[in-house]
Amino acid sequence: MVQRSDWLVPAALALLGVVEVFTVDGLPKLPATLSVVVPCALLVGRRQLPLVFATASAATLLLSVHIGVPDDAPTMPLLILFAGCFALGRHEPTWWRGALVVAALDLTVHWSFGLRFPPLADWLWVASLTFVPWFFGRLVLAHALQSDQLADQARRLVEEQRHVAERAVADERRRIARELHDVIAHSVSVMVVQAGAARELLGRDEAGVAASLEEIQRSGRAALAGPSWLARS
Repeated sequence: MVQRSDWLVPAALALLGVVEVFTVDGLPKLPATLSVVVPCALLVGRRQLPLVFATASAATLLLSVHIGVPDDAPTMPLLILFAGCFALGRHEPTWWRGALVVAALDLTVHWSFGLRFPPLADWLWVASLTFVPWFFGRLVLAHALQSDQLADQARRLVEEQRHVAERAVADERRRIARELHDVIAHSVSVMVVQAGAARELLGRDEAGVAASLEEIQRSGRAALAGPSWLARS
């Protein structure tokens, strides 16, 4: 899916390039305009398929000299070339593929007018226009991957903390249920014993019956009230 930044940056570069074409004297307007607009249009797909669109954009720029555009007059093509090589480093996950494409672009520049071995200064100049932005693209990609990894670790940590908290709440509920069960079971046992005692004393020891009934009442209230720590909370 194309994002806003995918076409916004190429559109800005194309606009600046067209303005430069019509402000620099001596440039062939139509070829120079095409040499700016076409590479910028190809840059729109640099994130989805960098090996295809970024490479095609850079190659179009480098070969524009063959349609009559002097390579030393406009300056905006250099920025477009930077963007294409940067995209090869930033959006191509396999580093050697991007490096191989950049090297092929350099050879295309040197050998486009014939197979010859250029001077070292020419090699360094072309490499600075291609490999330097590609290298910065690799740095940005490494930083983005590291940030994504840290964010993923943070999400896993939050998820683990949530699971720990849920297990702690479940354990506490089970503990409370066990204690309530013990308290109620004890109270019910006392009530059963006291009820049996009251039955045995019924008609013979009214004071004993009353004491048994009072104990039954106390145990029932204690069962309803729950443990003392629960009542305080």
